[in-house]
Amino acid sequence: MHRMLCLVVLALLALARPAAAITGGQVSNFQDGSLQGWVTGANAPLPTNVATGGPAGAGDRYILVQPLSHLAVFNPSTDWSGNYQSAGVLDVGVDFLNPNANTAASLAKMRVVLFGPAGSRWTSNSFVTVPTDNLWHHYSFSLRQSDLTEVLGSDPYATTFTGVTQIMFRHDDGTSPPGVGGGTPFTGNIGVDNVAAIVPEPVGLAGIIASAMILRRRRR
Repeated sequence: MHRMLCLVVLALLALARPAAAITGGQVSNFQDGSLQGWVTGANAPLPTNVATGGPAGAGDRYILVQPLSHLAVFNPSTDWSGNYQSAGVLDVGVDFLNPNANTAASLAKMRVVLFGPAGSRWTSNSFVTVPTDNLWHHYSFSLRQSDLTEVLGSDPYATTFTGVTQIMFRHDDGTSPPGVGGGTPFTGNIGVDNVAAIVPEPVGLAGIIASAMILRRRRR
């Protein structure tokens, strides 16, 4: 009886534990051979975990995204959802590889998108261009309100930022109307690796003192 009671208590405690959520410094590097929650649209094939050839070279895994028409890869898992504000995550880093032929249709122009609890979407004001040189390039996307635009819904930024349901990277050159059908057609594949939740380092007392000393010297 006592043992049964203990098992019930343990089960209730397990149910009461909060679900995993965004954590500052976390990285999706795909080294476990899985997709780590990263998926594509309903009709597009799932990304492929490639065993070698990532930014670190031999043995460095990454995922290859193969879109049907629009390029988008997103993560709706609890690992990348939650309160980004309390986690201190103000930027997200990512490595992209564009292995396609050098054509206008295969020049990847990537933005980050945050989905809110009521379906609102906030996306980067501007895109980064991933060249078709078959080389890895590292990018950092700001998640600050000043660097994002709400393209769907009407939730305040704070509502979305404190209750993110999923994060997405997509090709969007800005020529299509915003909203559910956002993004623009893309031809080819793209590699993705080392998606990182970045917490900016505080300036710190030493940095403040150093800045003050430099400013003092300039005034002399």
